[in-house]
Amino acid sequence: MIRIAVLAAALVAAVAQAQVPGVSTTTVRIGQSTPLTGSNAELGNDIRNGALAYFRKVNDAGGVHGRHIELITLDDGNQVPRAEANTKKLVEDEPVFALFGYPSASSTSTSTTSARATPTSWRRSSITSSRSA
Repeated sequence: MIRIAVLAAALVAAVAQAQVPGVSTTTVRIGQSTPLTGSNAELGNDIRNGALAYFRKVNDAGGVHGRHIELITLDDGNQVPRAEANTKKLVEDEPVFALFGYPSASSTSTSTTSARATPTSWRRSSITSSRSA
């Protein structure tokens, strides 16, 4: 719940910024790389399904400042190279406003490093940290 509140606060900060990746007038896109297959698939699916249930509740209540949350989930099969490639795709190609729900410590570490190396993710991180401090 705290992470969702931080995400909502980041969205509020982002609304004031023009052309924020992953945010439109109707949608906020959040990216996730998680094991939907392979080892840890049960954990990955549980995290995804829990997030989808919560986001559905938020969206049914009108979203965040009228914007619906859209979760884009890519399967990494609990493999670090796939998680890293998925993160790069989410940040560079999709694009998403935030990354969320990475259950594996090894993929989180590698993926976070990958995301920080991307200028657009750095910009989003700086927006988030400047408003949530």
